[in-house]
Amino acid sequence: MKNICIILVATALLTGCQSRPDSWVRTPDTWAGWRKLDSSKFYKVSADKLDEAVATLKNVPFREIGLDEAQTLCQCQILITSSDKPYLVRALSLKGNTGRYFVSMRKDEVQISFGALGQSEMNQYREALIVLHDKPINQVYVSTAVSE
Repeated sequence: MKNICIILVATALLTGCQSRPDSWVRTPDTWAGWRKLDSSKFYKVSADKLDEAVATLKNVPFREIGLDEAQTLCQCQILITSSDKPYLVRALSLKGNTGRYFVSMRKDEVQISFGALGQSEMNQYREALIVLHDKPINQVYVSTAVSE
């Protein structure tokens, strides 16, 4: 799975996802040291709460939120350990037939990558995720990749 994520991100860097990438796109200076976050540690913000969440992240790439707010935003029950804290973080998606998020951590950094199958000229759409992490987050990287 780690190799798939690296390939998808490398594809995005080499081919690009659209002519003008979104200003939320940020990539780390190195790909070393990242570990995949289990899918039980991140949640998509529900469609009817998405505009509100994206607006909250207009000027900041992430913010710590309470469990009640996290559950309201994703409209689901979040299972959380005593050491985890929920963070609302920026994300981008590509609208197409297939796609999924890959979330990775490195110390106090989070990397949100969205990979999809489709045409190389797909538009990026602003989204938001709830990420559970046991340490304070200091940096968020966001990218998309498409494979034809």
